[in-house]
Amino acid sequence: MACGYSTTQILNGERQQSNVFGSSAMHQAPSKPLLETLQIGWERQEKRLWWNLNLQVWPGERVAVRGPSGCGKTQLLRTIARLDPLCSGELRLQGQRADRWPSPAWRAAVLYVAQQTPLVEGSVETNLLWPLRFRVQRRHLANLQNLPDWLQQLGRDSTFLKQQAHHLSGGERQLLALLRALLLEPCVLLLDEPTASLDPESSTALEKLLRSWMQEREVACLFTSHDSAQVERLANRCVHLTR
Repeated sequence: MACGYSTTQILNGERQQSNVFGSSAMHQAPSKPLLETLQIGWERQEKRLWWNLNLQVWPGERVAVRGPSGCGKTQLLRTIARLDPLCSGELRLQGQRADRWPSPAWRAAVLYVAQQTPLVEGSVETNLLWPLRFRVQRRHLANLQNLPDWLQQLGRDSTFLKQQAHHLSGGERQLLALLRALLLEPCVLLLDEPTASLDPESSTALEKLLRSWMQEREVACLFTSHDSAQVERLANRCVHLTR
């Protein structure tokens, strides 16, 4: 069965759609893309999710990955993060092929945040600090100074840091996961249903924090969401996967 995709550019509230079947997404930009997928494909046991998929993701972009259930949205994010192997094609980050990047360095720069992020025993603070123990992440220790402001934007205070992680609700776990991702300051942030367990007010606060964080940095974000209103608010481009 043929697999394809299309892109929808969202500019000033107006959509310009271009059907793509193995062609690069069109984007006007003054610099090179942060991330490129070149003819990538994924299949297992004769089940093909997507094939010949070409994308260019530019600094400042918030790209929504959309499509019917089972089309491979989560699999695409995991593959871009190099958590699962490609079946065909090539990934590039900042113009360099993925095989030129050590896996830990790639996964630090292209950070995947799952809908249900695993946590370690201990407090929220323990979980936020945990990845900063690794050499590839130690340079981000200074970002801890941003935590009070981020917490305030999310409607939380310092007492949130002392809560035990295993007592958190599903929504609070998602807030923790986003805060940890922002501390690690990746070039490309991959968010899988980042607000699925949050109430509308908290979802809006998370979106605003993500926007402000990105505006201060040369970074990009790809995310999945079943919330069409959220996609309208947050995305400036959509990639539609088909089966």
